[in-house]
Amino acid sequence: DSIGTGLAAYFLGPVWGAGIGAIVDISYAAMTQDAIVGLYGLTAIIIGYTIGICAKRGYIGQIRMMLPVSALVAFASTIVSLPINCIFYGGMTGNIWGDGIFSMLQSWDVPFLVSAFVAEHFLDVVDKVTIVLVLYLVLAITGRMQVDDDLPRAKYAIHRVLAISSILILLAMYFAWMVNDTAQEVHLEIYDFFW
Repeated sequence: DSIGTGLAAYFLGPVWGAGIGAIVDISYAAMTQDAIVGLYGLTAIIIGYTIGICAKRGYIGQIRMMLPVSALVAFASTIVSLPINCIFYGGMTGNIWGDGIFSMLQSWDVPFLVSAFVAEHFLDVVDKVTIVLVLYLVLAITGRMQVDDDLPRAKYAIHRVLAISSILILLAMYFAWMVNDTAQEVHLEIYDFFW
């Protein structure tokens, strides 16, 4: 849903991106009959609006701005998701990696809010970098990416998308393997697959 929100925000603008993101999350909440899930529509609104503003300012489409845009979107998303996680789910994220990090930090007596923030932000950084990478890939393939060398646009983007996503996936797998002893074998299989 975040990738769709990001694409809508880039091509249609921040208001459309925010609206489409909210509609997707509210629809999912209606299908699952879980009103609390609908609150995450606020996160989708922030994602769509932030990506749309960054696109209007010309930040999306420049390789050097990929990580700053991802970091901004991840931070904004974390700030909105954090209260929902803390109020309704006791700080848990609903994701095995985020929950594992939260539990690990809590076992080390890290303050509750810090643990909840780090767990949610870890998830959001990986997720939002993936969204921005997909946007760059779409821009490269459609010929809208700004590049400074003579590599073909699609080849330029694909190499960077694969390299950066592989690094992030390996880091995520390593964290998951470390913090969740109960499913070590499954994580090792996924880790080996990505290697």
